[in-house]
Amino acid sequence: MVRILLITYEYDAFTFSGNGTYAQGLVRGLRQQPGVVVEVACGSPFHDRSACVGCEGCVGGQRPPDGEFAHECERRPSSADVLVQLPRWCNLDGASAYRRFNELVIKALDERYKKKEQPDLVCCVDWHGLPACLHLQQSFPVAIVYLNFRVFGRQGEFLKSQETRCVDAAHLTLALSESDAVWFRTLKPLADVEVLLPPLRLDLERLARKRPKVKRDLLTCVVRLSAEKEPERFVRLVEHLAARKAFDEGHGYPENLRPVLITGRAELEGDSPLVKRFLAAHPAAEAYPYMTPRGLAELFGRTRLLVHPPA
Repeated sequence: MVRILLITYEYDAFTFSGNGTYAQGLVRGLRQQPGVVVEVACGSPFHDRSACVGCEGCVGGQRPPDGEFAHECERRPSSADVLVQLPRWCNLDGASAYRRFNELVIKALDERYKKKEQPDLVCCVDWHGLPACLHLQQSFPVAIVYLNFRVFGRQGEFLKSQETRCVDAAHLTLALSESDAVWFRTLKPLADVEVLLPPLRLDLERLARKRPKVKRDLLTCVVRLSAEKEPERFVRLVEHLAARKAFDEGHGYPENLRPVLITGRAELEGDSPLVKRFLAAHPAAEAYPYMTPRGLAELFGRTRLLVHPPA
């Protein structure tokens, strides 16, 4: 029997990015393996459970705006073994509540492992939970695997130093692409860095296969508005197509073609110049927050072309 502890800032409580979604998929896959027990420690925003509508991406019980691809209410508690509530949410960079996250997770895990069997392996998703991992390693023998879901170090020296510490502490670093692996090998040339490509999401595949065929009239982009994702490339494409009347009838393009941008709720509700620029490109342009699997299945079922901006 192998016992694995996954420490992830974001999991299934008010998921706001791909990190939480991928962490859930990873846990589902590991739990399907014989002889493997997986525990999860994660964060959640402060919220009133009785008032919160529980929709993916909502914070503090704020109901998402109505729309063609509105979120579904999940109304379920987190399945994590350790859940800590944090004063800030929807950030995974230096603005996140990573210090408080570690304080609370360390306290909870210390209590937990007084009574329960200790893990053989602790997996740290990105850099946020490293202090908790190191604390456990000082308490009992345990190997650390650094699961890099996103490279933050290109954003500045602080985040670069955090990722360097993760690679230093880990027995193994797993990156999601070869270009990410090169980044970590540059940080620590002698580190053990491997590539583990992300799997296809089986939940979306099942939903897609069940859906009836409909007219595909959407030009879609699902992207986080950060520099490494290069969302401006999609906006420039939409502006270019709008100038060529691609979203207007009678100009030789697919009928009723519409551009759709899916991104974080914080960017949509904030004062994002890029979102404003996208919506100003053409009256048909629409933007929505990240969706549940069912919402994504509906969106992709109507997508004629899915654009992934990064080169």
